[in-house]
Amino acid sequence: VPVQLSSFVVGAINNQIGEFIYPTLTTDGGFPYAATDVEDSSEMIAAALKRATKALKRSRDDSDFIQSLQVSWLDYMTSGGSEPAPSPLPQQDLDDDCLVAGRPENPIVWIISDDQIVCSANGNSILLPAAGEIIALLTELNGGAPLRVRDAIEKYKGVSRRDGVQFKVTKDGLRFLLSKLYSLRAINIRN
Repeated sequence: VPVQLSSFVVGAINNQIGEFIYPTLTTDGGFPYAATDVEDSSEMIAAALKRATKALKRSRDDSDFIQSLQVSWLDYMTSGGSEPAPSPLPQQDLDDDCLVAGRPENPIVWIISDDQIVCSANGNSILLPAAGEIIALLTELNGGAPLRVRDAIEKYKGVSRRDGVQFKVTKDGLRFLLSKLYSLRAINIRN
């Protein structure tokens, strides 16, 4: 996995640098492809490398880029090799008596980033508030034990604080989250 991760990160950085410097390349075809053209293009190559170096230095402070890498990596890891990832099922309302259970063989994975959770299941991501209750719910679902929707809502709704940020986890928000997780095939319905 570390080799895959480093290859993935290098590819993403390469794409960002390419997007940053491509428009500034000369209109006569950009970088030289033949060894004989390199000498005539040395100034353009040097300028492009300076722009690429600037872009790379900036990327470490670019929270959008970092979050994009996190989302892409989580989606890659949870897709099970499916390229593209399976499309979500149509979202459906889950009634109070519905029993849901996670799939321990395909767990929901997440990374906490500031006051958000980047959460991925089956190659699809969602952003959630980083409330302790949501983390606890995801952890419980990953265990695979059946959980009644009504019980999940009662157990995990409420107001909490995490790292100085206040979160309000609502009944409707939890019902929506469970429905979304079902549409992503992260949980099953057991009735």
